[in-house]
Amino acid sequence: MKQVSGRSKRSSRKQSRRPSEKAAAGPAAATDSPIRLPGKLEHWPIDRLRPYERNPRTHSPEQITKIAASLLEFGWTNPILVDDSNGVIAGHGRLLAARKLGMTDVPTIELSSLTDAQRRAYILWDNKSALKASWDDEMLLVELRELREGGMLVLTGFDDAEFEMLARGWAPDSDIIDKHGESLDGVATTIRVTVDADQTEQAKEIISKALEAGGVTFDFT
Repeated sequence: MKQVSGRSKRSSRKQSRRPSEKAAAGPAAATDSPIRLPGKLEHWPIDRLRPYERNPRTHSPEQITKIAASLLEFGWTNPILVDDSNGVIAGHGRLLAARKLGMTDVPTIELSSLTDAQRRAYILWDNKSALKASWDDEMLLVELRELREGGMLVLTGFDDAEFEMLARGWAPDSDIIDKHGESLDGVATTIRVTVDADQTEQAKEIISKALEAGGVTFDFT
């Protein structure tokens, strides 16, 4: 009987420490973090989502096709962000790709804590922030070359024309594209590329394919 009683006391002491340890770690951890964490991931019917009518970011049919291909290859890696009225905050392109693939449900995370102004600002930030990044052309070429050899170039978002430009060291100034995003409607710019005389025609062909893929009109002079 004493042995049973002794074990019971030891067990009681261990249990009495656990709530205090959790209580100390829980509130303190929540108080220490200034970041609002998102809600849980949920699968919503695709027709429940409402695209933002004033979304200034556009998606070409070609881009939607590429997004759809990436979803098929890699799975869904980035949930659509929505507000508490079922409005899409981020992920309009993924939503269009999901419709193209005939999906009925998509993964979402609700950001119900945002004010209307915060929601509208984040929609712009989510798209603009990616344009602020730049490439290490040398490292990019290494990655693209190896993936191209494995038949994976099409899944990187780059095409053969862009690869050839990088491989030959032709890197046009992309500031104008960074400023205006994917759409260059109404924007005129000059791209100068220096090549050897015997590479002129080949350069024109490669550049033409790259610009046509982006829906850009051009004239060679």
